[in-house]
Amino acid sequence: MKKTGAILGGLAAFAALWSAGWFAGKSLYVEPEADRAVELMRAGSLFFAYERRAVTGFPFGYDIAFEDVSVSDAGGLWRWRAPSVSVSAGLSDPAALVIRPATESRLTVESAAFGAGGAPATVFDVEAEGFVMTLSENSEGPRAAIEAARLAAVQAPGGGALSDVRLVLAGLAAEGRFDAGAGRGALQATSADYALALSLDQVSETRAEGRYEDLSLTFEGAALDAGDLSAFLAADGIFDLRMETGAVSGASRSTGGPSAPPVAYEGTAARSETLVALRGGRAAYSASAEGLTVSYTAEPPAAFPGGGGKAANFEMRLDMPLRRAPEPAPWAIDLVLADLEPDEALWSAVDPAGALGRGPLALEVRLDGAARVTADLGASSLSGPPVAVETLAIRAARLSLPGFAAEAEGALDIVGLASQPEGTVALELRGAYDLLDRAARGGLLAPEAADGYREVLTVYGKPGAEGADHLLANIRLERGEVTVNGAPLR
Repeated sequence: MKKTGAILGGLAAFAALWSAGWFAGKSLYVEPEADRAVELMRAGSLFFAYERRAVTGFPFGYDIAFEDVSVSDAGGLWRWRAPSVSVSAGLSDPAALVIRPATESRLTVESAAFGAGGAPATVFDVEAEGFVMTLSENSEGPRAAIEAARLAAVQAPGGGALSDVRLVLAGLAAEGRFDAGAGRGALQATSADYALALSLDQVSETRAEGRYEDLSLTFEGAALDAGDLSAFLAADGIFDLRMETGAVSGASRSTGGPSAPPVAYEGTAARSETLVALRGGRAAYSASAEGLTVSYTAEPPAAFPGGGGKAANFEMRLDMPLRRAPEPAPWAIDLVLADLEPDEALWSAVDPAGALGRGPLALEVRLDGAARVTADLGASSLSGPPVAVETLAIRAARLSLPGFAAEAEGALDIVGLASQPEGTVALELRGAYDLLDRAARGGLLAPEAADGYREVLTVYGKPGAEGADHLLANIRLERGEVTVNGAPLR
């Protein structure tokens, strides 16, 4: 009995000690940590409010349950409300906060956020499955990481130019660091679905929807709080957004209006990459896609009912200076369209008789040179074009049609009078005579026009090594005059 009494007494003492420790720990540690969590979530321009909170979990960590939560920015442009939010931390990393919001919440965005003050606010119902946000901080600054099995935002019914907006991300993983106008982040999702309706005049409407597979976004920015483009450039600002996807599909349909017929577009791609960057006083844009398919249809009274086609590859690149400097800076433009195959509807619209034949087309244009920025971009007023091209090099220019091919390369100096560039261009044509004959037979060219073009080719073209329908032309521009193979162009 004495031993049993001692055990019971020990358990009672332990319970009393645990209760006292929990009360002291809750008061001295957990509740101050809860206050710190709120202050951390209010950092920067965020306003965090709640109706009630409950604290549990000590001594192995803590869990704070907030009820009736509201989060908004300092300017009141948006606000997010949730019935509950759980904030927790563990002993392994007490500085890291793990945030789990309720499965359903609501986001309200004021029209002023879109530059349309006075219009009704846009409201989104948000559904989150397996959503976890982790806030932490180290020597590199604050960090936020998000994971979600599924995150969906669906616009609630309401007026306005934009309606029926829907965004659904599956397999979401994102992280970012942002501080004082700078930051970087990354987002990945196994799929992203979107849909929207747009009606600027409240009469005609355009609806669009699409899907991205294996979406990957990366972002880096600096001096993003600069007042305008000129201040952004002066501060060596950075805006770098990159997107890579697997399969892409999209469609849009417009109801048309008094002066426009109803139209519909559809397109797919096997993969795509896009870059938009402002860095080091330069701008860069690039886009590429593989396995493209496109179709277009229009209803009466449209003159052309539609068509489509496919292409194996598409590439576009632009690189140019933005900052004013005493010396010219490099620029470049590339455009590539490989194995383009128009469908019969498109071919018939251009060549109903089939005179040109049917087959894939290809286009490649690669230009570069030097350009001078003559005015601060983003300035309130400009007296002339802000960018002056001084040199142009044709690294590649190729066009191929069924039975015809044209290639050119060369370099031009455009300093001085822009209408009188100086330099040389080498032009090579294959199948030009045959193309003229087929165009004339199919009614695409009047016979006398085809004869005129043939005469020009005969006078100025130099026969190449591949036969009579292989022509070479060395074009020289000098002091406002143009010669082709040494003969003045008249």
